[in-house]
Amino acid sequence: MREGPKPYIPGKDVVDILLELKCRYGIRQTTIADILGVSRQAITDLKAGKRRFTGEMFEKFLVAFSQEPWGSWVAEALVEAFLRHYRYLPEDQLHKRLDAFSCHSKEVLEIANKRPAYPNKAPSSYPVFSIPVTGDPDGIPGRVVERLALPPALAAQAANALYPYVLRIDFDDVSGRLRRGDLVLVLQDTDRETEVMLVQLRGEVRLARRAMCCRETADSVRDGIQGDGWIAMDSAKMIEPERVVGCVVGIVQALL
Repeated sequence: MREGPKPYIPGKDVVDILLELKCRYGIRQTTIADILGVSRQAITDLKAGKRRFTGEMFEKFLVAFSQEPWGSWVAEALVEAFLRHYRYLPEDQLHKRLDAFSCHSKEVLEIANKRPAYPNKAPSSYPVFSIPVTGDPDGIPGRVVERLALPPALAAQAANALYPYVLRIDFDDVSGRLRRGDLVLVLQDTDRETEVMLVQLRGEVRLARRAMCCRETADSVRDGIQGDGWIAMDSAKMIEPERVVGCVVGIVQALL
């Protein structure tokens, strides 16, 4: 039987932890790379979502940071991020994922046993937002327009996903594929690539496509442009986002 993908922590959560580490203790990226014995590029790739934070990397963190005064905080923050990522799994499956991730580490199990109680099943409905957001949707209730049940196929994707929510499109897509008022399912998974991605640009979350996907539909794309650029879906303009923060995986409801 073929094994599924190894358990991991989403890059976005690792970025937040590294930023907090810098703010709290003044630990810079170069210091982390030196302690772990990896290149600075490896840390950059991790923060950019190009590399998954796996159990092997976590074990390195535990060993390398065990003697540091801030080591226990890092371990607890990473375990919490892992449990939050898989919070909708049934309890027995969650523990199996945790065991596979942490190699039965005694320290990890002690941290996990202190965790708050997460729901062990997917919610029956998901929040609807009128603008793209990042983070836990339940933590920003002021922007929730309504809650909506998902079709079975999309509900299955959302059940094990990181911070899923429904987004109401507030513009007409320049490609004509989405229209104002359409509802789409967003997953804050930076390791997954779909046609429509959520990117962060100067603190604002935008919907964008890879330039290669838009060559035939966006007038502003010059001939011969490389596929590593991004085009904003609401303007057809080339943009240079700081990072990817999520993806659109399907249409929940489309206006006729």
